[in-house]
Amino acid sequence: ISLCLIATGDFDGLASLGFTKRLYNAIITFQRREGMKQDGTFSEDQINGLVERYQKFAVEHGIKRARNPKSGSEALIPMADFDTQRETHRGIVYGRKDGQLDISFEVFPESEGSFRQLYDRMAGEKAEKFVSYKVFKPQYFVVSGIFEGKHFYMFMMSTPAEGTGFVVT
Repeated sequence: ISLCLIATGDFDGLASLGFTKRLYNAIITFQRREGMKQDGTFSEDQINGLVERYQKFAVEHGIKRARNPKSGSEALIPMADFDTQRETHRGIVYGRKDGQLDISFEVFPESEGSFRQLYDRMAGEKAEKFVSYKVFKPQYFVVSGIFEGKHFYMFMMSTPAEGTGFVVT
């Protein structure tokens, strides 16, 4: 359901986090817009309709499963929306030649510092970085704002040996 609601533009969370309040709110928003009963549940026909919409979205955007060569973590990437792909010392970056969008999958080994230290570095403000949102949980953190004039969103998960996640700019 979460992937389908991402495709309809109603859900802006992570599909892997399960049934959250944010997902519930996205369901209600979708139901309201579509003129459905706003109860947070779907009939089989409604689910089939959502899946069809997702499948169309996936074809249009070339959704493919991508693997970070450094960490082994995986994500669904809209490959048709990107022109370039390159490996870095931290993982892999998908980009557009016009510079309007990049998604980088990164890994930060524990040898470079604890997960909390990584958060503190990423959430710290500098002359070229303004942080508008940040949250730290033992399992993950999120930081967003503006860096060198470009908006960014960072999500990192804690694993036993590293922090791994993605940055969208």
